[in-house]
Amino acid sequence: MGYVSPNKTSFPAIVGDKFSDFVALSSVHCDGWGLSTVDQSGSHIVLNRKVEAAAASSTFDATVAKNIADGALLHLRWATKGISISENNTHPFVYGDYSFIHNGSIFPPDVIAP
Repeated sequence: MGYVSPNKTSFPAIVGDKFSDFVALSSVHCDGWGLSTVDQSGSHIVLNRKVEAAAASSTFDATVAKNIADGALLHLRWATKGISISENNTHPFVYGDYSFIHNGSIFPPDVIAP
């Protein structure tokens, strides 16, 4: 899930009452969660990733509520079979000035190597 907003906001504020429905997806997408926020200048101000279901996390609610930004990405991970469940494999990923989320995997990975 993601947003870009002219005003700083948070996921619970922008989604409203239905945000709990999204979080409930972590009963299936239970292999981790991650949040990346960005301000208008483009600097990444937060990257939080945990290897646990969002609904069961002791830090999820506070993390998504307190991180107010112009733009953000939030991911609930359902791990691809054969890919390890670890913080390094939990989205979002940050590369330079870019934060991104993707679905699935590419095999063999060397087909996209530069």
